[in-house]
Amino acid sequence: LGVGNLARRHGFDRIIRGLARWPEVAIEFWIIGSGSEYKNLVELAKSHGLHGRQVKFFPPLFGEELDQLVCQAVAGVGNLGFHRIGVDWSSALKELEYLGRGLPVIASRNSEIAVRMSEYVYRCDANDSDVNLPEVFRFLSENEFVFDKVRTVTAIRFDWTDVSSAMIDRIAQIRTEKLY
Repeated sequence: LGVGNLARRHGFDRIIRGLARWPEVAIEFWIIGSGSEYKNLVELAKSHGLHGRQVKFFPPLFGEELDQLVCQAVAGVGNLGFHRIGVDWSSALKELEYLGRGLPVIASRNSEIAVRMSEYVYRCDANDSDVNLPEVFRFLSENEFVFDKVRTVTAIRFDWTDVSSAMIDRIAQIRTEKLY
């Protein structure tokens, strides 16, 4: 499941190309949202014969409509393209939202979230390579992810004080690095 204002920095194209490369992997990728990258993602899925089959597009959804799809998902796709905009450390709240909803996450960037929740985060390379979906499938299959447990652990390990404190510390570190 990938949700957002679709932009190249999300790297959703990496999942689509992974589906084309490893057709034996029985994974569907649901993309929810609109944005500058929407047409490119649709065209990419169509060019590989995946549109409407393994790659399904939904308009922006909110409330119960979004909740219904999230409850059927097995993982949330974080930002797999931050390297494209020069980001090497992320505080991607998207990933925290997935975890808070009980979904393990597929991510490519270092983050406080990935460090604290490593057992629930599949980390792929931060580059433009296809996401290795057999490895993702293995990660999801070999680990028993119980929505309520993921939610509870997320709530224990994160609260807004912790999240905002980590972001403030990182901003201070970047400012210091740029001064010297």
